[in-house]
Amino acid sequence: MASELEGKSTSRPPLLIGTTYTRWKIRMRSFICQYNYPAWEACQNQWTAPMTADDPPVKKRTVEWNEIEKVFSAANCMVLNAIFSRCDDHHTKLIQTCETAYDARNTLAQVCEGNITLVNYKISLVESKFENVRMEDTETIRQFNSRMMDIKNEEYNLNAPYYDATLVKKVLRSLPVRFKGVADAIQIAKNLETYPFGTLMTKFDIYESSQ
Repeated sequence: MASELEGKSTSRPPLLIGTTYTRWKIRMRSFICQYNYPAWEACQNQWTAPMTADDPPVKKRTVEWNEIEKVFSAANCMVLNAIFSRCDDHHTKLIQTCETAYDARNTLAQVCEGNITLVNYKISLVESKFENVRMEDTETIRQFNSRMMDIKNEEYNLNAPYYDATLVKKVLRSLPVRFKGVADAIQIAKNLETYPFGTLMTKFDIYESSQ
């Protein structure tokens, strides 16, 4: 039932209900991006009503807007409507005075994720987890990869993503002795700054399966 409430259709945004914000944010980003560039721009930057070139400037009447101004205004309205239509009553109350998609998005982020101090604290916790993670002797590569992806996703959701080079180097120094030969060969033969994390884990998975 919860899955149905969130919605998985490309033509219908997911529903923000309860504590589902992290998943909602990811899927809402994908939903909005399918519209067009102005739609995503409405989320990233504050939309303001078009102004005249007078000194001082004054708001234009809508009949004076040019085509580009109309497009960005429509995008703001479209995204704001999408956000409002897919919030439960609790979250709707939080953003009911917001007049732009940017304000609504930021209000939800601050309430659901916390202010910058709290976000930085969450990032430090994930970074500590990242530094301490090691592959267990009884663990498979796929299980270890799943744990690494969980940490990667946590950082991504906090807008502090780990890049492939960081993940690759971390994996290579966190493996049990049984992978030492393969790990050493990769470090010698490959440029770790550009070596894809997915390729690395696939190579170790193939090696493990062959043993």
